[in-house]
Amino acid sequence: MIIITRKIFLTISTIFFVFLITSGCYLFNLPPVIESEPVTTAKVGSLYTYEVEASDPNNDTLTYFLLDSPSGMSINSTTGEISWTPTSEGSFEVIVEVSDGRTTDTQTFTINVTEPQLASIEVLPSSMTIYAGQSKAISSITASYDDGSSKELAFSDCTYSSNNSKVTVSNGTVYVSSTCSATTATVTVAYTENEITKSDTIAIIVKTTGGG
Repeated sequence: MIIITRKIFLTISTIFFVFLITSGCYLFNLPPVIESEPVTTAKVGSLYTYEVEASDPNNDTLTYFLLDSPSGMSINSTTGEISWTPTSEGSFEVIVEVSDGRTTDTQTFTINVTEPQLASIEVLPSSMTIYAGQSKAISSITASYDDGSSKELAFSDCTYSSNNSKVTVSNGTVYVSSTCSATTATVTVAYTENEITKSDTIAIIVKTTGGG
């Protein structure tokens, strides 16, 4: 009777041991955890990136997925890096999932996309020497935006003003009247986009003799 009981015990123990070997990892597996904070702002036309960072208590290999995302967004399944270039303004919901092969964790967030905003303009050259009765053209006018991008402006896109009536500007060219007796003047160039106006100045040094 004792021998039979021991055999039964050994059989049950063996079955339980095999069960632990084959499925114990499921019983004792802990889920991965997403620890990073999402990037929730983006600019139209600029690359958006966010690297999802997660840890796993069992040191399992993690795989990343997008359960919900705007068109064109992708995620690196190994590193968790999200990449996307927005094409329009708006609010876009994203749901990220990380899996250890058995259990998962998810993160839901909204990305607010706006148009790049005009930050400044730069006029070159910043100073000019012009003889009375002559003129000189502005080289370039460049607009810079809050997303780090920039573009060269057409002279016709800007407005011009001068603190001296004898120094005038038309379509990117500065003219000094032959009767101008001042030695200096300041030309202001302004550009407006989406109701935002930025300006830059050119220092004009006027020469009354010696011009060709």
